[in-house]
Amino acid sequence: MKKIFLLLNLACLILSGCSKSEKETSTPPAMDFTINGVSDLSYKYEKAYLPLAFTLVSGPQEKIDLTLSGLPAGMKGTFAATSGTPTFATTLEFTHSGKVNAGSYPLQVVATTAAGKVKTVGMNLIVVDDCGKPMVGAYTGEAYVDGKLVGTFSNASASIKTDKPNRIYLTPDDSGDPIVLDLNCAEQTLTIAPNAGYTYTGTFTTNPAYIEIHETSSAGTNVYKFTHR
Repeated sequence: MKKIFLLLNLACLILSGCSKSEKETSTPPAMDFTINGVSDLSYKYEKAYLPLAFTLVSGPQEKIDLTLSGLPAGMKGTFAATSGTPTFATTLEFTHSGKVNAGSYPLQVVATTAAGKVKTVGMNLIVVDDCGKPMVGAYTGEAYVDGKLVGTFSNASASIKTDKPNRIYLTPDDSGDPIVLDLNCAEQTLTIAPNAGYTYTGTFTTNPAYIEIHETSSAGTNVYKFTHR
């Protein structure tokens, strides 16, 4: 009897038929995708755009979330669509809302899949010391003395010349000589040459375009505000 039992065990081992075998499980392939369109971008203190495409290469489709890292203070980067399932496209928009120094800033476009896989692509945002162009155009204006509105300008305009991109020529109305304003792009301040006992200081923004001039003399300070139309 003992010999028969041993023979049965041996047969089971040979044929693997007397015990349950574990089923082999395979891990599904992870999604692979490419990020296209990421490149260095020049920013001249006005909105700039970077079209991006996320293309499925292999594996099952799954949602990815998009983020941007490395932005300097004052800069903002916004995806038109912050997530999607490859293949899809979106646009990355750059704007600023504060003081931003000229220079090159390394950024990372980061795509994270639902499974946790992270893919990054680097770029440089190059802030160029050139902020006159967004200021060009038609303006309306207001004049204040001692904080009281004393006059308005309905046909003011600003222009630039190609040789000095950070110098604008502001004409408060249809006639008269333009006022020459030199812009400090990073600080968002402007300077005007003193004239006939008056000194001038001022500030501006490019997004939206706005100019504010303080005219100071022994009699006090007048304020002029110009808003882009």
